[in-house]
Amino acid sequence: MKGRAGVIQSPGAMTLKRIESGAIPIHEKTTVWVGYGKGRACDGCGETIGQTVVEYEADVPESTRILRFHLECYTVWQQQCEKLLA
Repeated sequence: MKGRAGVIQSPGAMTLKRIESGAIPIHEKTTVWVGYGKGRACDGCGETIGQTVVEYEADVPESTRILRFHLECYTVWQQQCEKLLA
């Protein structure tokens, strides 16, 4: 995945940038569902989560939004939630 100036960035790095910019909410209490993707975009890296890829859906309280992630992106988001809310 390419970021600015054509530099390749990992999905985790892209997720971290979105967290830092406030594009992805941080919350300590979420309900998470796991299943196969349905072709929607990952809220972390922006790439499509294919039908053969596991998708993590996080229901964030006080939001009508359900966040969808690849495993790597979900892991980064979860770690940042724990770190920033500690």
